[in-house]
Amino acid sequence: MIYLSKEEDPFINLAIEQKLLLDVNPNQKILFFYRNKPCIVMGRFQNPWVECHLEVLKKRGVSLVRRQSGGGTVYHDLGNLNYSFIRGNKDHENKVNLQFLVNVLKSFNIEAFFTDRSDLRVIDENISKKISGAAFKQKKDRSIHHGTLLFSSRLNDLNGLLKTSFKIKEAKGIKSVPSVVLNLSSININITQDDFIKKSKDIWNDTYQIQDEIKLLDRSYIDKEHYNLLISWDWIYGETPKFQYEVQSQMGEFLFEVHKGVIKNCDYDCSELGYISKFIRECFINQKVNQSSIEEIKTKFEEMEINLNHLDGVLASGVFCAD
Repeated sequence: MIYLSKEEDPFINLAIEQKLLLDVNPNQKILFFYRNKPCIVMGRFQNPWVECHLEVLKKRGVSLVRRQSGGGTVYHDLGNLNYSFIRGNKDHENKVNLQFLVNVLKSFNIEAFFTDRSDLRVIDENISKKISGAAFKQKKDRSIHHGTLLFSSRLNDLNGLLKTSFKIKEAKGIKSVPSVVLNLSSININITQDDFIKKSKDIWNDTYQIQDEIKLLDRSYIDKEHYNLLISWDWIYGETPKFQYEVQSQMGEFLFEVHKGVIKNCDYDCSELGYISKFIRECFINQKVNQSSIEEIKTKFEEMEINLNHLDGVLASGVFCAD
C-alpha cells in the first residue's frame, strides 16, 4: 500500500504514521510519504537544550517535535520529503528500503548510495554529501524505517536553529552527528517531489508485482492518543534525559541539574547570602524549566524581599523558555 498525507502539520503526520503502524497487517508492506511545515524533529532520546536554540525556534515560530524513533535531530520544511516504510513484522529491512530509494533516484540520473548509518549520500565535487537520514522503531510484530529526502529545503534557514546557546556541563542522551548536506535539486534541477512519488509508486508496484494506487490521508486518520502525546510538554521536554548547565548572575555561578524537564538540584557559590541561601535553592528545586516557573520563582523571591536584579542572569538565561 502507498499513502500520501495531505497535511503539513508534523504532529498530525506522525500521528497518521502511528495509526498506519497500528493498523498494518502481518507481513504487509506500506510506503508512506508526507511533508512538514518548518520544524525541528528530535530523536526519542535527545535533549532539546543541547540540540537546538530554543529561543530562536520560538521567535521564528518553528515547531519542536520529539518522535518515537531514535537517531538525531533534523530540520524539516516543505522542500523536504519524508518517507516511511512500515512493515507487519519486526524486521524493518532497511537495506531493502534504501536500495529501493537508490533505484528511484537512479531513474532521475542521480547516483546515490547508502552507508552503514543508513544515510543516503551522493558524491558532489569529490565530497560525500548527505541527501537523506533515517531512523527506526521496532516492536515485536511491526516496524518503521522512516527518513528525510532533501529536494529543495531552505538550508540557510538552519542558521541559528541547531546551535545551543546554553553552557551545558554534562548531558546524557543521544547527540546528533553533523554532516555536509545537499539538496537533490542541486544535482537535477528538474526533479520534483511529486515526480519522485509517482516514480516510487511505479517501482514499488514492479518490485512487489502489485497494482497499488497512491491513497491520500488527512487528519481524520490519526491515532488521537498518540497525537495528544506528541503535542504535550511532558513528551517534548519532559522526556529529556538528565543534564547539567551553568548560568552566570550577579549572585555568582549557578549549576542546575535537570531531569525530565524538572530542576532536581541547584548549586552555586555565593557564601554572602547567608541564611537565605537554602531558601533560594529550594525555590528552584522541582520547578519545570518553563515560563510559568519563572513567575512562581519571582513571587517567592519578592515575598522574601530578595533583589531580583541579582537573578536576572538566571531567569533570563533562556533555559526557562520550554513552553
